[in-house]
Amino acid sequence: MKFNPLKSDQGFTLIEIIMVIAIIGILALMVTPSISDVLQGSKQLESDSHVAVVNTASKQYEAEYGECAEDLSDLEDAQMLSLKRERYDYVYDKETGQTTTTLKTREQ
Repeated sequence: MKFNPLKSDQGFTLIEIIMVIAIIGILALMVTPSISDVLQGSKQLESDSHVAVVNTASKQYEAEYGECAEDLSDLEDAQMLSLKRERYDYVYDKETGQTTTTLKTREQ
């Protein structure tokens, strides 16, 4: 009997298919932490940017009005700041002039 490559009954064995799936799974597990680190880093950079904007606005407010803003609404009322409050919580400390921001979770 001659071997005809066009009419072959041969295919992949179950072991070969399982090995390919296992290798793909291992590669996916190796990539997943890298992606989550990049996403976390971008969130941190965005948060740091917001803090810098709020600090700059508070310094502008102090220069214009001669006193620190009581809270962030003073900065918004003076049209020195526009915040995306649906994504972030902002806390402005009048004594130190520092602002902290946290990303809201989906449950809030």
